[in-house]
This record gives sequence, structure tokens and C-alpha cells, in this order.
Amino acid sequence: MNGLQICFDPYDQLSEEEALHLVSDINNAGTEASILHKSEPKGFLGADTVVTLIAASTASVAVLSVISAFLYNVFSRGVLLDLTGEPPKITKASNLPRGSLLILYADGRQELHESAGSKSIGELMQAAISSLK
Repeated sequence: MNGLQICFDPYDQLSEEEALHLVSDINNAGTEASILHKSEPKGFLGADTVVTLIAASTASVAVLSVISAFLYNVFSRGVLLDLTGEPPKITKASNLPRGSLLILYADGRQELHESAGSKSIGELMQAAISSLK
């Protein structure tokens, strides 16, 4: 299980430009990444296409730190790491403040980490993902 997905709700309205910036940062961290899915939000007159799914080929600490920093900076919210299926999925946690990480495991366990920087969040996510192997 090397790859991971970064998921966005269409209502997040993540522009293609913002998504390409994240893809570039992930690539610069040494991992291949690409936009997998775009959506045109229904009900938004004149709304541009938004990105709803980005894939990264590996889950290194550097890549996970880039992703968590992006989510913090763009949405000012916590991070959710969903390990209940494959591949692992990362998204913003709307109900958690910036600096928080919630990890969901397939066995029903949940871990909440608070007041962590993006590098610490990256390390915590990498450890959780590695524990599944």
C-alpha cells in the first residue's frame, strides 16, 4: 500500500490552479502526483470546475507534511487520515481546528492528535500508514 488519495468536497471549491500548486509541491517532495478527478459543482451558477481528487504515488513524511501544510493554509482546518479502506485517504477535517489530526483505522479505532505542526502531522500519518503493512 504505497499510494494515497487527497480528497476534496466539491463545496471546498478547490481550483485547478490551487490543485496544480499542491501537485507541484508533492512532486518537488520527490513523489509523483496527479489530479484524478474534477467536478462542476451543481447549483453554482458560473462556477468553475473544481478538483475533488488528487493521487500521490507514495506516502513519505515529506509528502504528508506538504499535504497537511496545504490543508492548513488553504482551509485553516485539521486533517483527517482515513485508513478504513485502500488506498489511504486524506482530507480536511471541518470539525477540527488547524493543528489537529484524526486517524480512522479499519478496526474502528480513532486517534486524535492536537496542536501539532505539519511536519509532526506528516510523521504521525506516516507511522499510522506504515503500521498497516
